[in-house]
Amino acid sequence: MVKQKQHVGGPQTMKKDYRIDRSLPDIKNEVYITDEFRMYKFKVKLCSWDNAPHDWTECPFAHSGEIARRRDPKKYYYSCVHCHEFQNGSCSKGDTCQYAHGVFESWLHPGRYRTTLCNNGTKCTREICFFAHKPEELRLLKAYIPVLLCLHLHQIQIHQVPLQWIPSH
Repeated sequence: MVKQKQHVGGPQTMKKDYRIDRSLPDIKNEVYITDEFRMYKFKVKLCSWDNAPHDWTECPFAHSGEIARRRDPKKYYYSCVHCHEFQNGSCSKGDTCQYAHGVFESWLHPGRYRTTLCNNGTKCTREICFFAHKPEELRLLKAYIPVLLCLHLHQIQIHQVPLQWIPSH
């Protein structure tokens, strides 16, 4: 069966309707909605269920050839700023590029994820939302995050982003 679904940051596309398999990861499970998981593992860690037919848009893990797949921000040093070369098709620098490749790499970057409030607040219905829904969900930015590379910060009012500078050991 085929249905239309709105994907994050993309147009409506045709999509296959899969049988619900309770053994597969549920994107709405509380384990997969933590800030830590979203920033460092969501669409980064490879899906161990890749051989079982399932809807990759409903799975929190990365799949071969998936457009939402991300580089590990702990392993690759890149900013949350969009790569212009990637936006025009592909980036010649690949994984060594210092800029974000795609919406998920940009918005789930530790220097950007949940640093601003969602326009819809607690009424937000997105399955994956990159924004805080109430002030207490705003994330503290730590000194080890390449904040200077996240050029969007100059647009945020200082009271919206509580900064916490951690001294180095």
